[in-house]
Amino acid sequence: MLADVDLRPPAMPPDHPGPDFLPPSTMPDEPVDLDAPVEWRVNPGVAWTKAAGAAAFAMLAVALGRTDRGALFMLALGAVVLGLIAARDLLVPVRVAADPTGVTVATGFAGRRHIEWSEVEAVRVDERARLGIRNQLLELDTGEQIYLYGERELGAPCAEVAARLEQFRTRSAG
Repeated sequence: MLADVDLRPPAMPPDHPGPDFLPPSTMPDEPVDLDAPVEWRVNPGVAWTKAAGAAAFAMLAVALGRTDRGALFMLALGAVVLGLIAARDLLVPVRVAADPTGVTVATGFAGRRHIEWSEVEAVRVDERARLGIRNQLLELDTGEQIYLYGERELGAPCAEVAARLEQFRTRSAG
């Protein structure tokens, strides 16, 4: 069973019609070629910034580690964690890719999984506001697993990605 893209915030009741309009950025002005594959990736500038942060933590660990073992541990841990996150962003920059056969998603540290459109039960945008900050996540629900991706991972607004994925999905069902 195929479901439409749900752009309502989770607190909105299911019978509410949702927003009166889609933001203009989610509605393309030109026809979209649904035979051409498309991918969404991490911005390389963000990945290199994380790598620079890991290097800065490592240098601070070396500089301060001689006098303070606690600082050495915390800075070294920060350098390793940030370095691993940067490595993932640089090794696997494409988080979601779609084509007429299905969607390929990044899984684990450097894995990928191709999901046929018939396996995708829903494509949703989960929007939450907390402490004045609005967060959006793209949800790909296969029934067995839910894959979540934020705007920073996709390099595009989640609503745009969801709308494009839904175009591929509805075309494959027809």
